[in-house]
Amino acid sequence: MRLVRLLLIAACIVTAAPAVAADWTSLKTDHFLLIGDASGRDIRDVALRFEQFRAAVTGAFPVLADDRPGPPVVVIVFRDQRSYEPYKPQFNGKAVRVGGYFIGGNDINYITLAADTRGSDFQTVYHEYTHLLMRRLAANLSAWVNEGLAEYFSTFDASGSTARFGRPLVEHVGLLRERQMPLLELFAVNHDSATYNEGNRRTLFYAQSWLVTHYAFIENQERWKQLVQFDSLVHNGQTPAAAFEQAVGVAPAVLEQELQTYVRRQAMQYQVVALDQRVATRIQEQPTSMSEAEAHAWLGDLLAHAGRTQEATALLERALKASPELPLAHAAMGTLLLRQDKTNEAMAYL
Repeated sequence: MRLVRLLLIAACIVTAAPAVAADWTSLKTDHFLLIGDASGRDIRDVALRFEQFRAAVTGAFPVLADDRPGPPVVVIVFRDQRSYEPYKPQFNGKAVRVGGYFIGGNDINYITLAADTRGSDFQTVYHEYTHLLMRRLAANLSAWVNEGLAEYFSTFDASGSTARFGRPLVEHVGLLRERQMPLLELFAVNHDSATYNEGNRRTLFYAQSWLVTHYAFIENQERWKQLVQFDSLVHNGQTPAAAFEQAVGVAPAVLEQELQTYVRRQAMQYQVVALDQRVATRIQEQPTSMSEAEAHAWLGDLLAHAGRTQEATALLERALKASPELPLAHAAMGTLLLRQDKTNEAMAYL
């Protein structure tokens, strides 16, 4: 009898498991599509935070307010860390501990996080989404501009009708009070540089890019105009040294001293902006139910974009078995096969 009871319990567990996947919902806002197995309230809260962030950033930096058609931004909101675990980035076959991550592409952009993501984990997501906004503006921004602005906007928070960003990053301030990188070395870094890709040097690069941006954006906007001109001159072929002399009009050592003084202040200012009333309080839309097949198709496409081909294929096959005519699953499977140079098989889906 005990064995029979255990088998019955096991059967109930196996039967009940798919019901979790069936609880997935979707929510469309002005700039994002959110899907997830989190509660409707949690999904609406995340939607509000992203719409607030976008409104605040584009309000403070209007050049980023690009509403031209482009790849959709899909935010996947997992109900908790356990649900999120199988879809986190992996290293040596194990999930990397992250609160959120971003995958950009020419066809779609994914942001993933758990509903309980807070604090610095959200900073990472905001940082990466800022890169997306800037990439749509210009594909050739210098690395220091790209990372400096992304770090600056990553500290976003909002309450009521007010948003804030540019709050000092304590870890950056502490590091920069100990040492800084010469500015011409900073400005010469690109995405292929060892400095950009190696541990401690990368950390210092991020910190100093943030400091230059914060100082010029908050404290000395004349310097910001000069540095924008400087960056343009470098992209037009001038050496950093010649471009700096022409645009800024002082030796790099002068700006380096200004930065040394600035980072040692007891307090730094930050930016406060008023939020558009349409995103100041809540999201009006309600999540709608999503089929288990649709959920598997989205998750399969996410893993496909993450380069996890085998797992993606399994999820997409599962989606197609449950819903043979599902367009999203066909498109995702076809695109996945094209990436593997399996053109004939891909066209059967596409």
